[in-house]
Amino acid sequence: MYPDFLCIGAQRAGSTWLDTNLRKHPNLWLPPIKEIHYFNYKETNHLQNRLKKIMSSHWRDIIRQQLSLSVREKDFERVLWNFKYFSGGRTDEWYHSLFEPQPHQIAGEVTPDYSALSAETVEHIHSLMPNAKIILMLRDPIRRAWSYVFSHTLRGQNLEEIPSEVLIQHCTKRYSFLRGNYARTIEVWRSFYPRQQFFVGFFEEIKTDPEALLARICQFLNVSASAEYLANIERKKVYSFGNTANVPMEVEIALAKLHYDDIVYLKDRYGDVCQSWLNHAESLIELTSV
Repeated sequence: MYPDFLCIGAQRAGSTWLDTNLRKHPNLWLPPIKEIHYFNYKETNHLQNRLKKIMSSHWRDIIRQQLSLSVREKDFERVLWNFKYFSGGRTDEWYHSLFEPQPHQIAGEVTPDYSALSAETVEHIHSLMPNAKIILMLRDPIRRAWSYVFSHTLRGQNLEEIPSEVLIQHCTKRYSFLRGNYARTIEVWRSFYPRQQFFVGFFEEIKTDPEALLARICQFLNVSASAEYLANIERKKVYSFGNTANVPMEVEIALAKLHYDDIVYLKDRYGDVCQSWLNHAESLIELTSV
């Protein structure tokens, strides 16, 4: 079967926290591995991406971890799933075969890179699963961009030794911009999926009221948000909130200018949280006129 719901991102906006908590729900089923990456790899060269993964130490660690966990827990269904996932050809039929919920469960997938898919690929997804529900988690795009670059590109480096212009280049390059261009993501996905099948949540809610956020998501997915379930959720973000260091002022200003129109679009559409993003961006841009 194809999944009943997709969490399409955004990167560094709470998708790992969400994945962790959705797995705790007895009526939800997610694949043993977070981020299948099927549809974004479908847009690029499959062989090239598979070779990169096979050669990467990170990917080999994932394989070892999955197989070790399966054997240790004597979970032979998981062993079979891993074999199918790691050895199968990347086709719609292969993707379809990965989802194995129980009769009382609905299936979903969390892959943040889906936020940057082309309209053509989203149209293909809609042709396969027109009734799927879409979840998009958003975060202040200024802080999201820096969090991604700090965690993935600058990991372990001394920021004081990197010129500001180099940091800005990392934060504003096309790859990062696409994943923070929320207006584009919303317009592309909403052109195929109507409002009632599209949920928007906010990273900030994980801090302020995670139970209420998950209750809304459960309602959206039409599963119960029982007191027992909400009592056992992960209340902190899986990756520490404090792991991004302070954003250099020059980088913050550049990101505020880059994402300003996007933030205005979001404020007009969603208000509240996005208003604080707009206040943040405008305060930074004003510094350049002083």
